[in-house]
Amino acid sequence: MRRSKSVAVLIAIAAAALPVTPASATPTLHDAVLHYLQGRSGAEAVAVHDYRANRDYLVYKDRTVWTASIVKLEILQALLHKRNGQLSSYEKSEAKTMIENSDNDAAEELWERIGYGPGLDKFSKLAGLTDTKSDPRGRWGRTTTSARDQIKLIQLLELPNKLLSDSSRSYVRGLMHNVESDQRWGSCAHAPSGAWTMNKNGWSPIADDNGYWAVNSDCYVWSKTKRYALVVLDRHLGSEEYGIATIEGVAAIVVKYMKSQPAT
Repeated sequence: MRRSKSVAVLIAIAAAALPVTPASATPTLHDAVLHYLQGRSGAEAVAVHDYRANRDYLVYKDRTVWTASIVKLEILQALLHKRNGQLSSYEKSEAKTMIENSDNDAAEELWERIGYGPGLDKFSKLAGLTDTKSDPRGRWGRTTTSARDQIKLIQLLELPNKLLSDSSRSYVRGLMHNVESDQRWGSCAHAPSGAWTMNKNGWSPIADDNGYWAVNSDCYVWSKTKRYALVVLDRHLGSEEYGIATIEGVAAIVVKYMKSQPAT
């Protein structure tokens, strides 16, 4: 996917709409994000986990949306769990293409290998994803999820757990760190200079939903002083570019807030 020149304009408009806070009043991150989203059209859900403070921030925490391509992260995690971390050379090739290039054919292949929707649902249950459900018609991109559940999937990559081995977690992190350059928009867009990031984005027009778009972004950021995960899910009537602008507007607020917090 190549971004058009109009994206930069929309992002600038979104940044201009960020809430202005008097110096005497410092809102919580939740309040700042909520205020911003109230000025955007669509239905969004946001989750932030600050690892250093061990604190979560959730906005519209119970809202679920279609995953589009962010489900590819869970597909790979489910496959690694099913194979006890041992993928064939073919599966590794497909996994690389699926994550780094967001290739749909590769996703279809690995979706079959995990057992389609029932296989994904089984892994979701093991991972404690209470809001993530596969599509009854078997379409992986129509899996529904919440921002809260996506944060849990990112944490599976960062924290030792019984579902994924250390080598599996490192493997997935490497793929997400190396997504192709034109897919590094979204929740990681305003990461501090020099930060190590990983992300997986998803975008799709919902043909059977009256012209709505699903535009979603999972992100992890690590720097010497800050470490956090950010997920923004967006369902709106309009365009892919509008969804990207909304997500990057949230990311700008999160980065500004993180910079204001004491280094730990």
